[in-house]
Amino acid sequence: MTAGKRRETAGKTGLRGAPRIAVFVAAALALALSGFAAVRFATFLSVAYGGDSPLAEIGIPSGPLPLRLTVYGRGIDTLSMRLGFLDPSGDSLGTIERSLNGWELTIDTITVGTGSGWLVFPFRLYTDAVSPARGIDLIRYYDRDGFPALWDEKALSPREARALRAVFSVARTERWMPRFLGSLHHERLVIRNFEAGSEYAVSILPDGSLELLLN
Repeated sequence: MTAGKRRETAGKTGLRGAPRIAVFVAAALALALSGFAAVRFATFLSVAYGGDSPLAEIGIPSGPLPLRLTVYGRGIDTLSMRLGFLDPSGDSLGTIERSLNGWELTIDTITVGTGSGWLVFPFRLYTDAVSPARGIDLIRYYDRDGFPALWDEKALSPREARALRAVFSVARTERWMPRFLGSLHHERLVIRNFEAGSEYAVSILPDGSLELLLN
């Protein structure tokens, strides 16, 4: 009887210890993520905004971005659209062509000021009927082995290319980084009115906001 009670007590103690282990693991994971987030933002700030930033000369002051949007029309609760990504030569990097639930279309971008202009990384596409977290990932359409192919890597100096890769690597973590650990700056273009079937260029203004221009 005594041995049985001891075994039973040991079993109950083990079960009571399980929540403590889970709490410890969760705390350790949260600490690791917080540390990663701190390094992430430090890297981003030092490269993008540090003195004599190599990105100062490759930002876009204003004008069309290599994004082309065509909204074919709306149904009762859907809209049909096409979004194309272009490289610096004007060749296609990829295209999204879909019919989406919703009435309004939002193009979400990560926007980085360089002092002389803007770096714009298309991030996500969604509608008013879909949460941003469930939107279409745009980064994969122009990510070429860790380099944003919206820019011509061969036209950049090695220092500029390394800096752009570093900033882009931080921007890519935005896809999975918990929001409570901080977020990069986003600019969003909400599209409610359009001329059906016409192609638009997504354009950036001097203040960093976005607009549509008929192409």
